[in-house]
Amino acid sequence: MNVLTHIVRTLMVALYAPMKWFCKTDPCKVVVLSRQSNDPSIDLQLTRGQIRNTYPRAKTVVITRRMGKSVRSKISFMRAQFISLYHLATSRVAILESYWPAVSAVNHKEDLTVIQLWHSLGKIKKSGLQTVGKAQGWSPKVAGELRMHSGYDYVVAGAKAWNPAYCASFGIEENQILNIGLPRADHLLHDRESSRRTILDSYPELDDGLPIVLYAPTFRRHHTTREGVDGVARSLDLDSCHLVVKGHANQPLASSSSKIVDCREFSGMELLTIADLLITDYSAIAIEGALLNIKTLYYLYDYAQYTQQNGLNLDLPSEFPELVARTQNELQTMIHSPYPTSALERYRSKYIFEDPGHSTADLVAALEEKGRLCQSL
Repeated sequence: MNVLTHIVRTLMVALYAPMKWFCKTDPCKVVVLSRQSNDPSIDLQLTRGQIRNTYPRAKTVVITRRMGKSVRSKISFMRAQFISLYHLATSRVAILESYWPAVSAVNHKEDLTVIQLWHSLGKIKKSGLQTVGKAQGWSPKVAGELRMHSGYDYVVAGAKAWNPAYCASFGIEENQILNIGLPRADHLLHDRESSRRTILDSYPELDDGLPIVLYAPTFRRHHTTREGVDGVARSLDLDSCHLVVKGHANQPLASSSSKIVDCREFSGMELLTIADLLITDYSAIAIEGALLNIKTLYYLYDYAQYTQQNGLNLDLPSEFPELVARTQNELQTMIHSPYPTSALERYRSKYIFEDPGHSTADLVAALEEKGRLCQSL
């Protein structure tokens, strides 16, 4: 693995060097890169649309490629990396939605501005450089060889309370953080009812007046979600509510219950619009839920193990004990007790960014202010 990683990076550097020298930068070109999915996320769709509306002369190139387990998928992913080198050499701004190896592995022109549009509104769990060497993270050798998360000029984030975690995760200074929130926040706030109606039209059995509980656990490398899903299911009276479970894209759903609804064609963010109660753990979906003022509980059945294997930036049991259950019995008691609304309000006041609702416009404005998009070189 280490030898292959070294070969790949060496090839990238060798190919990119003449591109930087001979390929001219287009001052109105933006390249958008993501390995989150093979299709553009709502964040990227909204950003691309806003760029088109604001800068009619701008050219936006979007490359999205997810690396699966098959050899074919891996080859396709590596092909996308090498294709992106040309666009990095000819763009004025690069927008990332996650770690993109080709960006960090090489040195760029001074007139390229790289903006990391990380795919969450905060960092409850540790990630990036914080987890290198941990069971849930990358190996130090691979991370070092690929210069993981290097080369970012700016990182888009949510509330300022998360800034220390962003700095540690990406190896940046706080003055590189843009606390403007993600475009998805606009979508959640402005399109909530239309998203809700679309889901209920697709699943009319959920539109019967019973409460809807959404369980959305985070990704666990080398572990299944079964213990968490079954614990939540046993804590509920599934004859008097609906349980919708949304697993992570990298992890198949596992459960022994036959009464669980799996709305697999909808994202966790979309499913928030039908939820009366959100149950999660270390996932940043909790921040999106707080944005919509959705009652949220944290089921941390593997807290000791997860903190050791991955780590957390937010000590949930200490800061919000009223919202945390460590066992199934505790979760069941909390579900059937009055909800501690004051705890959710404390969470919202600290961990939701200021004045949400126009993140997409703020991001595209930053492309001109920080990235000098469509300005003379």
